[in-house]
Amino acid sequence: MQKVYILTGLIGSGKSTWAKRKVQEDDNAIIINRDSIRTMIKDKYIYHKKYEEFIKEIAREILFTAIGYGFNVIIDETNLTKEKRAFWIQEVGCYIDVQTILVYCTESERNLEYRMREPRGQDYKKWKTVLEGMKKSFEEPELSELPNGSVIELVNIPEQPKEKE
Repeated sequence: MQKVYILTGLIGSGKSTWAKRKVQEDDNAIIINRDSIRTMIKDKYIYHKKYEEFIKEIAREILFTAIGYGFNVIIDETNLTKEKRAFWIQEVGCYIDVQTILVYCTESERNLEYRMREPRGQDYKKWKTVLEGMKKSFEEPELSELPNGSVIELVNIPEQPKEKE
């Protein structure tokens, strides 16, 4: 049975780390990441509202095409709210023989700090503000969001080493 993994978690919680490990162990898996699409269309990471609907549609079309080719798909984005996760869950729900797996990446404060040190050309202070806003809007995933036969996989990436003082 094909699988679609919908990742959810705060920035720096290990979603991309998990996705990279998963594609190494599953030759049939691919990653869809809107940040990569953002980088692709402007040759550098840029977030601008005027592109977001376009980027969402590209990601959706990649999902459909990948499922059509028989790939397992990893949707690597924050998916912080039930509404954002519902978009992907509904899209995958069109397929009878595809299992939805919601991968919830929990974070440690040290990992968040470590991963935000070199963030996409933005300064650390800006990302810290973004993270605080995301924490306020985050809705923990619940099994009730998912169709029957779906699962939630809880992932906690091991602690990063402490930086030298």
